[in-house]
Amino acid sequence: MAAAQMPAQLEAALFALYRDYEKTDEVWREKKAETPPVYIFFCNNTTTSKMVDEWIAGHCTHPDADEEKQVWRVGNLPLFSNVVEGKPLGRRRTILIDSAQLESGDAISDSYKKIASEEIDAFKRELRQRDPSRDVEKFEDADILREVVNTVGQKGKLGENVR
Repeated sequence: MAAAQMPAQLEAALFALYRDYEKTDEVWREKKAETPPVYIFFCNNTTTSKMVDEWIAGHCTHPDADEEKQVWRVGNLPLFSNVVEGKPLGRRRTILIDSAQLESGDAISDSYKKIASEEIDAFKRELRQRDPSRDVEKFEDADILREVVNTVGQKGKLGENVR
């Protein structure tokens, strides 16, 4: 499946904003910040958000193929790419949050849940303490994704690596 063609004006704007992010990221690294600065894009609809996400973060060109036949395309903005040297990162730097994704039930991949299992377990423990009546074993992916968003930039939390 080919990615949609990014409109030239939008591509130019994304590159311009990215150059500013690179400068900010460099300053944060010099100051030895524990987590990277955060960059948030808002899109006008789910079709646009998916196109922008794939362009920025990279994507699998054949997501329904067997794992060994999948081809991963690197994102166009290296600090935000979820694909490095043709392989997907276990902990994504860029996340897509939209209503279609939340409703699909595919908000969080199984590989992400495995890699982030310690943080997910810690989140469940915290919730048990806050609300003992809540059954944390009946979590949905959307609950985990919301926690990723709520903890962006917090060391040791689900959103730590999100940029």
